[in-house]
Amino acid sequence: MNFNNDNLTTQQEVITQGHTRLTQEELIAISSNKTITGHYYYNNQWRRYMSYTNPNGEIEGINDLGTFEKGRWSVNTDGLYSVNWARYWENWSAYAYRVGTDIKFYDSTTQKWRTTFSNIVKGELPLEVV
Repeated sequence: MNFNNDNLTTQQEVITQGHTRLTQEELIAISSNKTITGHYYYNNQWRRYMSYTNPNGEIEGINDLGTFEKGRWSVNTDGLYSVNWARYWENWSAYAYRVGTDIKFYDSTTQKWRTTFSNIVKGELPLEVV
């Protein structure tokens, strides 16, 4: 599985390329009541996931390893998107940028790439990563 060089990019690089940070309103519209498919890089391997972001702030997700998790998602007034998982998935906060058809997130602390939303569908779909 190859997702270009997402895992090597930084927030400054997407800013330099002319991409602007998404606002709170844009991120809520993109995320709320949506089933999202995305990818991340973990332990030197590309991973895929699906999640459903409920408008009430709840989130649930599954990854390609079959691990299921629940938690909470939010977006603050500065456009900081945060996910806090209930158990063992890693909590994170990041700023988002639209790059082509993808939404790319850059960690608020390290400014390094965190994850990419590659497919967003309105409503709640079965969470199945194939």
